[in-house]
Amino acid sequence: MKKNKSPQKNRKQIAMILFFLTIFLFVVFISRFSYVMVKGQINGEDLAEKVNNLYTRSSVLKANRGTIYDIDGKPIAMDATSYSLVAVLTDKWSTKENPNYVKDKEKTAEVISQNIPLSKEAVLEILNRKDEDGKPLAQVEFGNEGKDLSYETKVTIEKTKLPGLVFTETPKRLYPNGVFASNLVGIASLPTKTDEDTADFVPGTELVGEMGIEQAYNKLLTGTPGKYEFKTDNFGYALPNSKVKEVKAKDGSDMYLTLNNRLQVYMESTVAEVAAKYQPKTMTATLMNAKTGAIIATTQSPTFNATTKENIDKSWRNMLVEDSFEPGSTMKVLTLGAAINEGVFNPNETFLSGTKTIEGGQIRDHNGGVG
Repeated sequence: MKKNKSPQKNRKQIAMILFFLTIFLFVVFISRFSYVMVKGQINGEDLAEKVNNLYTRSSVLKANRGTIYDIDGKPIAMDATSYSLVAVLTDKWSTKENPNYVKDKEKTAEVISQNIPLSKEAVLEILNRKDEDGKPLAQVEFGNEGKDLSYETKVTIEKTKLPGLVFTETPKRLYPNGVFASNLVGIASLPTKTDEDTADFVPGTELVGEMGIEQAYNKLLTGTPGKYEFKTDNFGYALPNSKVKEVKAKDGSDMYLTLNNRLQVYMESTVAEVAAKYQPKTMTATLMNAKTGAIIATTQSPTFNATTKENIDKSWRNMLVEDSFEPGSTMKVLTLGAAINEGVFNPNETFLSGTKTIEGGQIRDHNGGVG
């Protein structure tokens, strides 16, 4: 019969196995640690870059879009800021000392209804909205009526000191003259894009020209945003001795047009009067400097208010440059001048006018073809 190994011998074998296993794991650990130190990477990721991104905070420095001026230096198109109203309904982001959520919905609805085009009942309905699970929403907005608010409206609401009402800023293009060569100057606005997570349409952050000079010279008018970068600790506070990296924003270039403010306003009012009186389908008018070709005033009917966008759906096309038209009687002067200059004009010569047959039809004289 075989004798079983003694317990003491078994313990020695187990100890030897554990010893060599420990040595092996230690070598693997040291090798891996050395590799990470030398290469600075784990699974293809740069650790230095990852740490830098983790403790680096940056903010974008907004660049202003260039201003468009008339010939006298008065602004035709300029940057401005509009505000959107948001109501915070949850107390999760507040403290007892500083409650920043809507506490009195009745009073809040009354103040809001006095400053935006919504009734008190409509505002209350928004403040009491719930999600799909029947739980109150954390915050709500007020549709288009709560957007594009002026600074004066913002200040008026803030003076009531009602908690839970906050405003978000949105860049906006302002056209202080309203209807003022609108189809020539054009408009710039925030384009909407689709959110990849929610599939909702969300506004962009940079104004883009959509028509007219705003679109044609969009690259020139658009500035280059800057960047402000600094290091933070685990709690997000800026480190006192860290270097701050700042790239200053570069504003877009300004543009000066040859439009004369006084004559442009006069032309706008004159064309509006003629359009109201005779009801033409379309009409254009342009005043130019005969010596230089500079456009002093120009407009069309129908046109639109560039700030409010009123009637823009009726006059998106710039008829001044996009529509073709027959020169008509203006060419007669040039033709006559050329004939006199060449010495081939005989003021006593006559010819038979009336009807001329050409490919595709006939051209008749003003008296129906009598001639």
